[in-house]
Amino acid sequence: MDRRRERESTDASRLADGKTPWPVPAAPAATRTSGAVPQSTDSKELRETRDEFLRRESAWRARSDALRTQAILTTEKLSLLRAVSSAANESQSVAEALHVVLPLICEYAGFRWAHAWLVDRGQGGVAGPAVVWYSNLTPARARFRAASYRLNLNDDTGMLRSARGRTAAGWATDIREALAGRSKQAEEADICSAAAYQACVDGEVVAIFELFSDAIVQPPEAFDETMADIGRSIGELIERRRLQQEYSEKIHEWHKGLARELHDNLGQELTGLTCLARALAERLAARGGADARDAAHLAEGSRRVLEKTRALARGLLPVDVEPQGLVSALRDLAESVARDSGLVVHFENSEDVIVQGRDAAWHLFRIAQEAVTNAVRHAEAREISVGLQDCGGKLILEIADDGRGFPEEGFRHEGAGIRNMRYRAGLIAAELVFMPRPNGGTQVVCALQENFPGSKS
Repeated sequence: MDRRRERESTDASRLADGKTPWPVPAAPAATRTSGAVPQSTDSKELRETRDEFLRRESAWRARSDALRTQAILTTEKLSLLRAVSSAANESQSVAEALHVVLPLICEYAGFRWAHAWLVDRGQGGVAGPAVVWYSNLTPARARFRAASYRLNLNDDTGMLRSARGRTAAGWATDIREALAGRSKQAEEADICSAAAYQACVDGEVVAIFELFSDAIVQPPEAFDETMADIGRSIGELIERRRLQQEYSEKIHEWHKGLARELHDNLGQELTGLTCLARALAERLAARGGADARDAAHLAEGSRRVLEKTRALARGLLPVDVEPQGLVSALRDLAESVARDSGLVVHFENSEDVIVQGRDAAWHLFRIAQEAVTNAVRHAEAREISVGLQDCGGKLILEIADDGRGFPEEGFRHEGAGIRNMRYRAGLIAAELVFMPRPNGGTQVVCALQENFPGSKS
């Protein structure tokens, strides 16, 4: 009897997996009294001990699973935030960063496509999202995207307006109401889930993220907090670009003032001195005086100084503020490079291309000027082409040459000129690409989205 009880106690102390986390002492043998039935209190205590142990074991396993799940979610969140931070710090423009960030958000939360709207802080609205990302662009989704491009941020009555007016993020519960301005296209695209989140700077909304899916998506744990962190990173990037834009505008104003000073004041003075020197040289030459040659040298020197002053003024302000100013400046650039270098330089442009943005025109010209200078000085080119085209809402600036092209290692060690080109492209949210030409040479393409905030001023 004692051995059987000891075996029962040992078996009861084991778990389902055969392990014994702590020893359970064998219950003492029941005492007998004369003429009485054996007591069962020991078996009841054993069952209670076993049940308590199993309860605690179940609670421990539940806590372990919860901690493991939390660790996985925290790791995924940290990985997402790290990737967003890297994109914000390393991208040359806000658009470039958003092209990286949108698919990361969708992958993390389970969405299929996303839009990013950039709010013009001066006007408070903009027509169409600045950047879109689709995992698979079906015809129905393309129609929804087109409807979004036609939408004005100020006129929307759905979740975009709600996102601009609240401090918390929003998960749409009524798709038809949330996408009121494009509900028909949303229904055709089978949108089942949608959400809108903000990016803020000093409490002011500077961007809105729209997330969509044609499947039911449940908000991940602490997703609002995650999107708030992402919004802060993107908001800080937008603010940095805004400050860079303000700095660029101040530099531009200073250049414009100096150019006018050179042209209107110093240029006029030099023009008068040149005319006087030329007249003096002519009078002395007519008299046959010995000083006629010196006067002629004086007149020629004055003329050269005047030309250099005008060239300096054009260099400080090469692009006129008129809409056609960039076209004229690029044409003058091609002609002057061809004249000074002896190379063949072509310029082609769309007849209807108009650049309204003063800063955009200014930076596009500087990018073209740097690319042409690189082709002349370093590429050993014989022919250079400069083109400016309007391609369906995008301005495409292209500079191509037939020179040596890329080195095998590519632009591993970028010079100051290329870094400056990338910097200028970033200021106007343009995409800048360097690529080798099939038959040798280099092609530089700068694409500017015309409705991007900051591309017009």
